[in-house]
Amino acid sequence: DGFHVCLRAPSVQQVEDFFKMAISLGARSDGAPGYREQYNDSYYAAFVIDHDGNKIEVVTFVDKDRS
Repeated sequence: DGFHVCLRAPSVQQVEDFFKMAISLGARSDGAPGYREQYNDSYYAAFVIDHDGNKIEVVTFVDKDRS
């Protein structure tokens, strides 16, 4: 089975761009970009599984009071 790697992104747009690029290159979705309130209310992430079975997560934290 693979590893779970989490990468920090500076913005929501970069989380979304990463997800789109990964899917276009053949990764499988394991969670489309969106808030993951089960972690906390500012956690915005996307998850993909690469060709080797690794789960790659990209996350940013959104200050909802400023958005």
